Amino acid sequence: MRRGYIIIAAVITMLICAGCSFGELEYDMNLGYDLNKVKSKDITFNVYHVNPEDHSWERIASFPCTPEPGHYNDVKIEGEKGKIKAVLSDNTYTESDDGNSAAYDGVVVSSFEYDVDGFKGDFPGWKSFAVRDEEGEQMVRLYPISNSGSVSFLEDISLDKPYDLEETGGETLDNILITIVMK
Repeated sequence: MRRGYIIIAAVITMLICAGCSFGELEYDMNLGYDLNKVKSKDITFNVYHVNPEDHSWERIASFPCTPEPGHYNDVKIEGEKGKIKAVLSDNTYTESDDGNSAAYDGVVVSSFEYDVDGFKGDFPGWKSFAVRDEEGEQMVRLYPISNSGSVSFLEDISLDKPYDLEETGGETLDNILITIVMK
């Protein structure tokens, strides 16, 4: 009987610890993620596109980043005619001494350009995913590359299986997926 209580107590403790240690990272639209708060210090953002032949995800860029106190990191996609640009930025927020004003500042740490034939440069939208403080690769944001005003997003996305096999509707030229890897 005593052994049963010990096992139950151990399971409850593990569940409590797991819930505390894998919280969702807060995202700030102006700054990105404060990666100083994560347990991992080996952090990389990856950028994938969909191979048009087999619809599998292919990595086209990687952006390692080193968290610094007071700094936030993010990878965003910018569109231009015939191409997209993935940009890793290091962002800061500074409040004035009197508290009446504040300034946002960002520095491009690294970038990568990728050609997309026929793309006019405007995104119909994007989908963001919850990022948790846990090891492994997680999805951050999905951008459909399309000249159409509306594109539907598939809910079931995995790097291990094909994507965009006629199910997304609209005229999709490509899809760009940003992930984060924490080790």
